[in-house]
Amino acid sequence: MTRKEVERTYPPTLTFSTLEPGTVLEGRYDGCKPIKTRAGRDAMVYKFTDADGKPFEVFGVAALDGKMTAVPTGLHVWLTYHGKVKGGKGTDFHDVRVAYDEETPF
Repeated sequence: MTRKEVERTYPPTLTFSTLEPGTVLEGRYDGCKPIKTRAGRDAMVYKFTDADGKPFEVFGVAALDGKMTAVPTGLHVWLTYHGKVKGGKGTDFHDVRVAYDEETPF
């Protein structure tokens, strides 16, 4: 008998603070899930599948959360990170642009 140990694998969760401005994330949008951060705050994690069939997740930020409510699941989505910018009230935020294709299946 051969004994094999099973390891659980998790899809990578990307955070915008680790990405370079100009980074484009692309994939099929598979939905989102609410989480509690280590600091106890509510947050969203967005689930995607890339062109190779590999899942990945993106940790939500305010600029993304509001836009993703308009994106139906199952569509081809592009997230373009433009870096940290100053908002109207002088605070910095992660600028993320969201685009999707509702005609071409991913």
